[in-house]
Amino acid sequence: MKFFAVCEKSIVAFCSAELAKRFEIKPEACENMLFFEAELDKAVEIAYCSQTISDLCMVVFESAVPLDEKPLKLLKKESLKFKKQAKSFSVTSSISKNALCNLNSFQLSNKIGADIERIAGLKLSFRNPDLNFTLAALKNKNLLGLSLFCYDLSKRPYRVFVNKVSVSPPVACAFLIFSGMKSINGIIDPTAKDGTVILEAYHWLSRRPVRKCNQKEFSLSFSLDNDISGTLEDADKKEKEIKGIYAADSSFANLDALRKNAKIAGISKKISLIKSTLDELDLKIMAKDIKKAVFIAAASEKREPASETVNKLLSACSRAGIPEVSFIIQSKENPDWDSSRFRIIQEQAILKDKSSLKFVKAKRNEK
Repeated sequence: MKFFAVCEKSIVAFCSAELAKRFEIKPEACENMLFFEAELDKAVEIAYCSQTISDLCMVVFESAVPLDEKPLKLLKKESLKFKKQAKSFSVTSSISKNALCNLNSFQLSNKIGADIERIAGLKLSFRNPDLNFTLAALKNKNLLGLSLFCYDLSKRPYRVFVNKVSVSPPVACAFLIFSGMKSINGIIDPTAKDGTVILEAYHWLSRRPVRKCNQKEFSLSFSLDNDISGTLEDADKKEKEIKGIYAADSSFANLDALRKNAKIAGISKKISLIKSTLDELDLKIMAKDIKKAVFIAAASEKREPASETVNKLLSACSRAGIPEVSFIIQSKENPDWDSSRFRIIQEQAILKDKSSLKFVKAKRNEK
């Protein structure tokens, strides 16, 4: 069967890496989509466990005919078999450069929607639709995909309390992939905020399905009758025991938010919370074997320069004896940090909307 995954355009390379490393899928990337062939069970596992995708669609129609000329003319009703409960649907369009289409996304969505209404007898609705279609207009072909799950897979059930300086879970996971995060114990986020980075890190290291906490609501869309409970149970069995996951913050409010988010995720006992300022961090974790720090280098309420923020964090990690750090810089400026403590071994700029993020990985200098 043919599928395509949708993700944020800025992290498509990391999404591709996740599919390859975690699910042994080698996708073909185009714009913000990744195309691949797999069995339905494998696609369900990806949707249930992937931390970087926002949607996963099954291809129900493929054509080399320009869609603005003959939209879905060759689509047969047999290709759109739905349960009787399905009554409404929505359509979104993604048009790549040099695509076989002269319409804009809005015009194309309306045209495709009219065809689906005629063929399948469903009502086009963008308010809580039963089915979601995505039209991918590419350079050499056009694909109509049906979302396997009527959820935004980039969202997290656990993420109820959100800090304003946090990043989205898919971006956090892309950052962890960049950092070379492997199955090791001894990870800390010294400025945890709402816990997005450290919670994603735990799921990544333990292979715990990121949507396990809402498994009862996680079901295939109205399009398929397949029982996926066995696939979900098999994915659950792949979870590994991970110890030594720490989250520190100087704010009781942030730690309380993190504690609640972790409880919703079902892993509150898996992450040790530490109330600590950066100045006393080394004393608080002195007896702990911390191998890596991951964090967002966000400026404090004093709006200090990014360089000062980064240097404070690196200084704290150096005093604590942490050998490797990876961090996200949320600033358009290029911070000039003190290289006497850590040497930068890799960095990568990530453009997201109108903001700018940078992933950085560094190792502590040996004395």
